[in-house]
Amino acid sequence: MSESKPENTTAVAQLVEQRFPKPQVAGSSPSRRDSAGNGGDQPPTSRDFGGGAGGRRWFGIYKFGQGYWVRIGTALAIGIFAMLAAAWAANELEAYQPPAPTWSLPLTEITGTPQAGTAVVLQALEDSKPVQIGTATAETFEGAGTDSGALVVKGITITDANRTTRDVQRIEAGPAGTPTLVALVSRPVPIPLFPRGYVQAGIAGLLLLAGMIVGWRLVASKPSAVDFLIATDGEMKKVNWSTRKVIIDTTSVVIFATFFIAFLIFVFDFGLRVLVQVTKLM
Repeated sequence: MSESKPENTTAVAQLVEQRFPKPQVAGSSPSRRDSAGNGGDQPPTSRDFGGGAGGRRWFGIYKFGQGYWVRIGTALAIGIFAMLAAAWAANELEAYQPPAPTWSLPLTEITGTPQAGTAVVLQALEDSKPVQIGTATAETFEGAGTDSGALVVKGITITDANRTTRDVQRIEAGPAGTPTLVALVSRPVPIPLFPRGYVQAGIAGLLLLAGMIVGWRLVASKPSAVDFLIATDGEMKKVNWSTRKVIIDTTSVVIFATFFIAFLIFVFDFGLRVLVQVTKLM
């Protein structure tokens, strides 16, 4: 009896030590159990990289691999919406006119040749009489000595509030009273600082970039949105999808019922019409 007591004491002490392990020393790394359940420190695996708080890993994707198809479908929907918005914006910007500090004036019935820097009087024709609507400065001229040409002007100032540069129909260049150039203008053409396509491409690109950012935020990095999509995916998996036979049978019933009801309405309508006609004859 005296020898069994130390053995029982040792067994109880081992059980207590296993149930309540020794506390970690401050500054030391906590021990981990391996996949087999054995004790001891284990190095992190590749699946732990980027894990962090909240289940983030793989470049910040929250709960990577969960709710896969719902998240992919949401991303595709956002991408399609962003592309439609970009296409709409590009189409609307067709009406945008970039700043045009210079204009090309196609000329006909040219008399004389202007020099660069010559003052140009912009005129409109009212009852075939020239009326000054603005001024400009000649920059370059092409077509000297011919019946047609093009004059590029800059520093355009329209003095008539009811007119624009597109209303120019005649020009005079040179000193007042003795112009060095007189010509008719067919259709002024603006020379923009930059092509309109740059603005269209820039706005469309910004909308696409915004769509990408919003899509990434909703399907990859925002915990509340991702949790909702994962829950939606879980609910979708619980849906009892109809088989092909059930869909065919139910569709056939609907089609048959539609035609049958239409036939009944036709019969009642025809019968009431005949009844009304017979009543009138009586």
